[in-house]
Formats: sequence, C-alpha cells, structure tokens
Amino acid sequence: MQGPAPADIDHIASYDKPLNGTRPPTSGPYRADIDGLRGIAVLAVVAFHAFPELCPAGFVGVDVFFVISGYLISGIILADIASNRFTYRSFYSRRIRRIFPSLAVVLVACLSLGWLYLLPDEFRSLGEQTAGSAAFLGNFVSWRQTGYFDQSSDLNLLLHLWSLGVEEQFYLIWPLLLAGFVARRWISALTGLIALSLALNVILVSRSPDATFYLPASRLWELLIGAFLAAAEREHSHFAVMKRRLLRLETSQWCALLGVLALAASLIFIDETRRFPGWWALLPTIGAAALILAGPTAWLNRHVLSSAPVVLIGLISYPLYLWHWPLLVFDRILTASPSRNSQAVLVALSFILATLTYCLVERPIRFGLRRAFVVPVLSFALALIGGSGWLAATGRIKPRAAYGSLERVWEALPDWRPFANGFRQSRFKSIDLQTAGADDTSYTLFFGDSDVVQFGPRIGRLILDAPALHKAAIVAGMGGCPPIPKVLERHHTGCASFVADAFELAQSRQIDTVVVAACWVCYFRPDVFTRSRVSQYYYDDGGTQRFVGRDMRADESAFASLRSMLAALAAQKPTYLVLSPPSGLSADPRQMIDRGVFAGGPSFRATALTRSSMLTEYGAVRDRLTQVARDAGARVIDPLDVMCPDESCPVIADDGRLIYKDAIHFRPFWIEQRASFIDETLRKQ
Repeated sequence: MQGPAPADIDHIASYDKPLNGTRPPTSGPYRADIDGLRGIAVLAVVAFHAFPELCPAGFVGVDVFFVISGYLISGIILADIASNRFTYRSFYSRRIRRIFPSLAVVLVACLSLGWLYLLPDEFRSLGEQTAGSAAFLGNFVSWRQTGYFDQSSDLNLLLHLWSLGVEEQFYLIWPLLLAGFVARRWISALTGLIALSLALNVILVSRSPDATFYLPASRLWELLIGAFLAAAEREHSHFAVMKRRLLRLETSQWCALLGVLALAASLIFIDETRRFPGWWALLPTIGAAALILAGPTAWLNRHVLSSAPVVLIGLISYPLYLWHWPLLVFDRILTASPSRNSQAVLVALSFILATLTYCLVERPIRFGLRRAFVVPVLSFALALIGGSGWLAATGRIKPRAAYGSLERVWEALPDWRPFANGFRQSRFKSIDLQTAGADDTSYTLFFGDSDVVQFGPRIGRLILDAPALHKAAIVAGMGGCPPIPKVLERHHTGCASFVADAFELAQSRQIDTVVVAACWVCYFRPDVFTRSRVSQYYYDDGGTQRFVGRDMRADESAFASLRSMLAALAAQKPTYLVLSPPSGLSADPRQMIDRGVFAGGPSFRATALTRSSMLTEYGAVRDRLTQVARDAGARVIDPLDVMCPDESCPVIADDGRLIYKDAIHFRPFWIEQRASFIDETLRKQ
C-alpha cells in the first residue's frame, strides 16, 4: 500500500487562492471549505502511508479527491460552455500549468536519487514507472507491476501516481463528452454513466480486485458524482431550487453532518480486508459529496473545514501528495526496517518540500508566467523526463550500483530454476503440477507454497540418480498461498481453489506420502520480513475475516484448520510437516549491499544468520507448529538441524556464491546439495 498506497490529492483542483488576488477567468467562487476537505483527505493518506497501523483506512482519501476533482473541473467546463468561451486549448493549457510543474520536479528528484541508490533491477522498475507517470499511464503500470495492497507495493516509488493517471485519462475525454451533451440531458446522461461505472466496479471487485482498483472504467463513477453535483447546481432548475431551500431551512447543517459521519464510518469500518473499492467506496464518496452539497455556510464547513491550518494543508495538498510517498519508500529501501521516528521525520520533510514546491514552482508558473512558451516548454520537459525513464527501463541508463563489483549479487537475485532436473508438467483440476520420475502407482506429493517449490532441485536429483531407491514425486506449489484451509491472501484469487484441489489430490489413492511445507513465519510472524505494513493474510470463516500473525492467540483458528487437514491425511498415509528453513533479511542478497548513502558507491557486506536469533524471532511459531503436527499424527521435519549445523547459518558458500536468492528462498545449487532433510520422504520401503 500501501497499500494499500496511495491515493490522490485533487491534483486537478482548479482554483487555489492565486497570486495578487487574481483568479483565472473560468473559476467559480472560491470555497475554502473544499480546500479544507482536501487537507483532511491528504492527511489521512499520508497517515496511512507512514503509520498504517494508526490509520488503516486512510487510502479512502483517493475517493474523496475524485469527487472533489469531478466537482471542480466539471464546474469550470460548464461555466465556460455557458459563457461561450470554452476551448479545448485553453482547458488543456490550464491542466498542464496545474499538473506538470510539481510533477516534473518530483520525477526528476526520484530519478536522480534512484540513480544514486537503487540497484539495477530497482532502477529499471523506477524507469518504467517514470515513463508511465509522465504519460499519465501510471495506473496501468502499477496494475501490471503490483497490487496496491501487496507488500511489494511498499517499494514502488511512484505507485501513488496511479490516481493521477485515472484523473487525466478521465479529463482527456470528459470535456468532449460534456460539451456534446444537450443541456437538459446532462443530468440523465450523468446518472446513467454513474450507474454503469458503479455496477462495473461492484461486479469486478471480487473477480479482479487489482484491475478494479486501478483501471478508469471502474473508478469514473466517483469523479462523475462530483460532476453530477456541478451540473445539477448550475443547470438543473429543480436542483437549484432544492439547494436554495436546503440552505434557507438550514438543513445544510444535517447534510454536512451526514458527510462527516459517512467519512468517519469509512475510516472506522474500511480496512485492507474489505473488497475495495466495491460498495465500500460509497461511504467516502457520499461523505465528500454531502459536504460539498452542504455549502460553505454549514457550521462544520465554515468553522472546521475553512479553518486556516486545514485550508493551508489543502493548498499544498498536490505537492504534499507527490513528495511524501517517494520519501517514505526510499527510507524503506535503504534501511529495510524503518523506524517510526524516521518515518515521522520524512513526513515533516515532505511538508517542507511541498510548501517550497507550491510557493516556488506551482504558483509562479500557474498564475505568474503568462507567456505563450510556458505550456510547450512544460510539455517538452515532461516528455524528456518520460524519455529518460524509458531509457532507464530498457537498461540504456544504468544506476551507479551497476558499475560496482557486485556480480555475485546480480547472479543470485534471478536464480530460480526449481524444476530443471527432469520434471514434466501435468494438471489436476485447477492446479498445475510438476512430476518427476517414471509413472508409478504411488507418489510422494509435496504440497505448499514457494517453500515447497524450492525443494525441486533436490527431488529431481535424487530421482534421476537413483530411481530404484526413490518414489516418483509430484510438486503442487503456489507462491504466496499458505497450505491451510481458510487462510487466504486477499488478492490471491486462486489460492482457495488451489488448497482445496491439492488437498483432494493428497487424499487420492495414487498419493502414498504427503509432505506439507510453507514459509510459516511469513503467515504467522510477518513482521520478521515486512518493511512497513502488516501481513496481507487472513483467516476467513464464512465471510468474517481477520489478520493472521498479529497475536498468536488470535491465530488458534488457523492452527486448528491446519491440524484438521494434517489429521485427515495422517489417518490415511505417512504425512510430514516441514518447518520453515532458516531465513531472514540478512540472508537477502539485496541487504548485503551497502548502498553508499554517505560514501562513494555501493559495496558488499554480509552477515550470517544465527540459529539463536531465529529461534528468538519465531521460535513460538515453530513450537506451535510442532505441537499441531504431533497432535494430528504427522511427522515433523526441521530443516534448521541440517542447514544450521552449529550456531551460524551460512549465507555464502565455500566457493563464494551466495546461498539465498532472497530473504526466504535458497538458490537451486544449495538445495540440491544440502536439503537432505526431505530424502526420507522419497525413499521406497
């Protein structure tokens, strides 16, 4: 997230207080309460990104910004159309003046810092994000690279620009549509478009949550709600009369109260476990719409949203949004485990940078420079930045780290060939299988996540070298999917069916032995590996979801589900539970690079894992899993005894090669040589 990460400030917001008291000719009456609403929304977003445990629903700020943006920009377009002065050239020129200056500054800063401190693959990813963001296609790039609420999203430097892409894609076509509507049909047309986009959102959110989150078709209804308000109050006589009566009867106070309650409910009841946007997105959008509708005279709007501190935050909301996320992500990349204090310092720094950017870049260019060359120069500058990003994405521009002597790190990172030794593909129902050995009447089934997949080199080598001594093997593994019924990753749509089908296969007659393995610590102690957010894994009991890993007592239902599955298998055939192999951040090749923040360049350093530290960190999980397996009648295999023969667990082989490809997974050569703990599961009787 970031999460879930990032939501958008009304990038587009039309009418900040301009310099010298002047105002663009097309803007409507200035409403300080709308700037204040932006301020509240951006504070929620920043809090979610920096301290997600304190504001787990802060990402709903994006929905508030979408409504504000739709209201403001549609109002400007409608006012221009009504006065016969609307031109596409003027509209897009204002958009460029509004959006491009601050965006260009932040993109240049990110590319520059990325060149200094990122690794080659990270820099290529940043280049792709930069090129996409400069072309306002960041939402498509983020959709392709990662999910908003994925752990990997915490390291996506420009993830927050997805919403800028959605808005600009909307405004690419919206003026054309709005100008083409017949005035008396605006309301009906907008109503139909809102209903269509909302229906698409609700239908797709359970089937393809990431696409629903990022793609414009399922997000347009939020912008259109704001547009509906603008169109109705300007052009629809019945609506205008209703609003006048609303204000005269002072029922606007109730409207504002409804808005605040809806926003409060969204912050209380929405978190990363909800299917979002979906129906839940109605809470923040209705809240924002109600506050806008209440008008500037409502008490809450006049005294809270229009207060000077909140309005000031709203005025710098766009550059604040642009700056805060990259600063937080750089901290996570460089320190691996950022402290709350460091995140707080960076939030304060983002406020400083946002204020400077607003005062020195955004306002002067937007309101001060009226020369004809400004728009072409801004367009050329952003195109140049996007082109630089493309060169970085294609490897034509390399970061500083690419020129250091870190070859063994680059060699280790992509080394993932688990099924190179004589495996063949097959399929059972919804799952893809890998099979080694001749067709046989009995197999050993290895069932789990990527931890079981990584055993492939050892399995294949044993069967190839001594087929008479070892049974054939089937590997059923799905990365990131815990082999525990009802324990799911929210965005891993195939996990539930995978576990159900693999369990059915494990019970079949052709399976003689079952081996269940997983990165248990990833599910029950996610804080060992995560850099900022809590785990995205949940125990789902008939629609009631809760986090796994926060409190061992709260995980008893997950352990009970695992015990039940193991007991059902152990009653029929030999069943093994493999505990987590040694793992930790210091095993990750990336963490063996000193990025040279205060030095001339990156250098290599490595620290071995220690047996005692791992037992301290997740010994309770190991003990609990051991007890679960024994209660179920399953046998326990402990890789720690083999992989850590003494206190030290090596991370570098005798020949200098790194043993791990990341913090969790071993490289194939080491598994093939050392994973003897699984040998007994393959031996023929």
